[in-house]
Amino acid sequence: MPHDARPIDVDLIKGIINTMFLLMKHLRIYGAKNALVVSTTSGLQKLLASYLRQHKRLSLKVARHGFIFEDAFVERSNKTFETFAYNLFQHGICTVTIERGVAVHDLHTFLSLVGRPHSESWEEGGMARALQLRQIEAVQVDEMSESALALSKGGPDVATADDASAKSPLWDRFAFAVLDGLHSGSLHGKTAFEDVAPENLARMTSQLFDKLSAAGQQEFTKGLSGFLASLQHENIPLYRHRALAKLTDFINQLAPGIREKLFRNIFNLNMPPSFAAEFCSGLSDEIIIGILETATKQQGYVPPVILKVLGKIARDKQLGTGESQSLDRQLSGKHAAIEKLFKKDDFEKYVPEKYRAALLNIIQTEQLPSQSEAIAATLKRSLEESEQERHSAEVILAILWGAPETGHLKGLDENLAVVLGSYLDNGHFKELYTLCRTCLSSNRYRTHFRRLRETLTSEPFLEQLVDSIARHRKRSMKEIEALIKGIGDPCIEPLLDKLSEETSRAHRMLYLQMLQKLNGKSVARQAVTRLKDRRWFFVRNIIYLLRVLNDPQVMPYLKPLKQHPHPTVRMDALKACLQFGCKEAQADLLTMLAEGDAKTLGAAISLAPMAPSSEVIMKMLERLRENLAFNFQLEQKKALVMTLTEIAQEAALPAFAKLLATKNLMHPRQHHRLRKEILSALSRFDSARLDAARELLLTSTRGKTRQQIQLILNRRSDHES
Repeated sequence: MPHDARPIDVDLIKGIINTMFLLMKHLRIYGAKNALVVSTTSGLQKLLASYLRQHKRLSLKVARHGFIFEDAFVERSNKTFETFAYNLFQHGICTVTIERGVAVHDLHTFLSLVGRPHSESWEEGGMARALQLRQIEAVQVDEMSESALALSKGGPDVATADDASAKSPLWDRFAFAVLDGLHSGSLHGKTAFEDVAPENLARMTSQLFDKLSAAGQQEFTKGLSGFLASLQHENIPLYRHRALAKLTDFINQLAPGIREKLFRNIFNLNMPPSFAAEFCSGLSDEIIIGILETATKQQGYVPPVILKVLGKIARDKQLGTGESQSLDRQLSGKHAAIEKLFKKDDFEKYVPEKYRAALLNIIQTEQLPSQSEAIAATLKRSLEESEQERHSAEVILAILWGAPETGHLKGLDENLAVVLGSYLDNGHFKELYTLCRTCLSSNRYRTHFRRLRETLTSEPFLEQLVDSIARHRKRSMKEIEALIKGIGDPCIEPLLDKLSEETSRAHRMLYLQMLQKLNGKSVARQAVTRLKDRRWFFVRNIIYLLRVLNDPQVMPYLKPLKQHPHPTVRMDALKACLQFGCKEAQADLLTMLAEGDAKTLGAAISLAPMAPSSEVIMKMLERLRENLAFNFQLEQKKALVMTLTEIAQEAALPAFAKLLATKNLMHPRQHHRLRKEILSALSRFDSARLDAARELLLTSTRGKTRQQIQLILNRRSDHES
């Protein structure tokens, strides 16, 4: 049977789900800047990048007891997946979709939301509403409908119809694989197919089986027995019962010749008695009697556990009583022979252990040991042209270390230029770096190797070197980085070109990091010429690069981008101008703080720490105190509290004290949650400033709020002492 291509994706999906669950637990305990959280986030980004490089989005269906990917459960026996899925289920989530280009902030926000008590999600109007309020677009959820919840009323083991006629996803996938094998893989890749009844599949199998080659027939029967073996590990009885019922119905209607070949493979399976009984109970009377007669006449091997199960079934059904009794007598008379068969022999005395292991491996796998193939492959590689050039380079390096006469260096220069290209083609970056460092760093050879220098700075070489960053970063990133730093400014333009066309976010970050390691002035001078590019995402990357380089001289090039057609570019340009102290940008920030739009206000609050002027602080306090009739703007007010705590504690304390002392009759619940946020913020205040406002805080509040403030003040005092 043809192998399915899905396992590669499924293994990747398992890693993504497991890492998401781990990151959710870490975020519940630590802050976003914790080293463990950063490490786990990096791992999740790499896994997502690997999947989203080939797909537009990742979509996972959430069941109460696991995850479904492409209509199949993902490792249903995994307790971690079951716990994570049940957690999402309690938040009302039935599907999670992660779009290409998802940011770290989006992942952290989503996993923090699902890590909190599920009652808070329902209070916000559901998880979809919670993500919308936080402007998370790259992570989307579909929430439970009444039809999606229908299955929760009954357990997975409750049968609703006869197993042989009920729908079985396990059987459907198996039946499609059988058809694909019979048609030589022409059906491979189709995702939608009709339910194939066992009798129809058996008829098609009987018609097409003889047309397969001997190897194809053997592979086909192995695949059928492999499906039976996989059902042993199905933990949900209902799914196993249905699949077995359809499988035995299929076997019962196969042609006798096909059944005989199939049972040869099935009898080699190591089936436990309980599963063997479950499988054999669905076989037809004709098949049961046939197997018993075959064993009685010693015409083929039948495992003892199968014989016992079939004998019991035959007795219960009163099938062929004479054959059954003859079989019992035959087994009882062979006990001595069986014991002799398993008697320990003297094989170990005469055959070395390594030889026995190699012989057993050949018998089991029907192929030579992998070590022999690896040695042969190594010898074969040593004869390839690239390996010979690598050896030539080692000889040249040995000559250079021996301090040759300068008159001989010209010939070496010609050979080294060829070796450079060979090393680059074959990914030998460690050797390439060693060669360049030896030839170009030594004072003895500084004025020589002109051809080598020309090759290193040529356009084809640099383009190929930059392309290698994404392909070889895991194995040779240190050497590639050292090469690019050694070459210097000629690498800037190829890196910017590659950055402009790269679709992978992870790879774009690699190019940005590499540009940061080069001369900052030179990089900024060439980067500003790319700000007029029409691709907004590329312009955004250039703005980020200029911000990291932190050169205020680029500010005149960034100001016009505040009017860019794309809102993300406008926001990044404003952030960069604020970083460089632009007065016009500070005025724009004040205008944004005065806007009524929630999205604009949220962006302005996040930018406020970059320009903490008195005007900005007063405007933020004004927005915190305002009381709109129909929209309390709780999330924006909570963000204002956090930002004011960070940049303006002295100005914020009177406003906080007033909010703690007042009630809001129009929005009592939201106001109560805002007061909780303020109390939490007070615990992060500077101790001296908090002590100075002790009287203000205690005299303006009463009841439980006053007790909580007193507790915070006492804790800070105890901590200081």
